Amino acid sequence: MHLQHASKQILQALETANRILAMDPSCIEAHKMKTLLLMIGSSNFNESAITFKKLALELEKSENMNAKLFIKTAEFFGNLCCRNKNILKECLKLAEKGAQLEPGNADFMADMGHQYVLLGKYKEASKCYKNCTKLDDSSVVGLAGLTLCQILSGKKNEQVKQQVDFLKEVESDDPSAEVYLMCAKISVVPEDAAQALVQGTDKYTIVGIPVE
Repeated sequence: MHLQHASKQILQALETANRILAMDPSCIEAHKMKTLLLMIGSSNFNESAITFKKLALELEKSENMNAKLFIKTAEFFGNLCCRNKNILKECLKLAEKGAQLEPGNADFMADMGHQYVLLGKYKEASKCYKNCTKLDDSSVVGLAGLTLCQILSGKKNEQVKQQVDFLKEVESDDPSAEVYLMCAKISVVPEDAAQALVQGTDKYTIVGIPVE
């Protein structure tokens, strides 16, 4: 199945995944592959949402203490699903499970915040990012997420602009997609905003954040 996928034999890989699941309905790898292929191979988000829910159930059955796997699965599929609400809701559940298993992990708390951002729930996301900065007061990810939520909620005051400038300085070597987006949204010069969007284009597809 993995070799077929690597060879870009999408239909064959999907067929193999279905054959595996017919033999073993609990196979996590086959559920992952089927979800991925339905999502990016055919853009069938309705069916991939059903498959992803099955994947989430299997993870909770056999990997119920694996916080990192919950978080990574939510992050991976959440960023690829083109903000499909049904898939994002399942991703959020996985992220919440991971954060609950390791409540002292600031990165996991930030990942949960990211899922809320993808769902457009900026108030809930802000709470996650605030908790992230409480767990780690030096967390750049927490500050970036909190600032992004403020901007997406319509706040573009001087304090927010100072936070963006600080993040630009911290990430000067390799700015994240979030920083590029924030620069575009707070810019009062259309040309500068357009340039920031162009610079961050390749990264937006990776993190799945809203750019409209």
